[in-house]
Amino acid sequence: MQRKLSTQGIFLAGVLIAILQLALSSWGQATINAPISGGGGSGKCTFEIRTGGTAEVDMPGNQGRLRSINGTPVQWVQLDCNQSLTSNPNNFRFAGVDGRGKQYLLKNPNGNGGVAVIRIEDNRGGMEGYTGDIMWNGGTNTGGGWGPMPPPPGSGQWNNRLVPNCQNNVRNKFNS
Repeated sequence: MQRKLSTQGIFLAGVLIAILQLALSSWGQATINAPISGGGGSGKCTFEIRTGGTAEVDMPGNQGRLRSINGTPVQWVQLDCNQSLTSNPNNFRFAGVDGRGKQYLLKNPNGNGGVAVIRIEDNRGGMEGYTGDIMWNGGTNTGGGWGPMPPPPGSGQWNNRLVPNCQNNVRNKFNS
């Protein structure tokens, strides 16, 4: 005897799969936007995260993406910038301010599409707070960031961005 799935059953299964996917994907990464306070002159962004393993902080413009490299939990505490990071900053540098493990610049935004990547390595177990500063002196913006804006609704191509955009919005609200 074969059973037919109802439309309602298929819909509920789809909703459960989407919720599960969101829960699993938010465990390993999170995105945050920094408020801009200041501007002009030298640039600086200060990040604060919590992790108990290996994590990477990607920073294009005034955004930050935090991701776990080894599957341990990661969490944003804050990201503050006095201006957006340019895609080709002059005199770019990184300083690890606080944390018990290692922090170092993995990729310089010059030659990396304007994205600074900082690696944090903590092998002592348990969550720990880490603070770091990226600094630069002016520069130019020649694109960079995380790619082009998605096509507007009505263009016939926006449905493939609907779920990822929704997931990012939920993560941002949850992490706030």
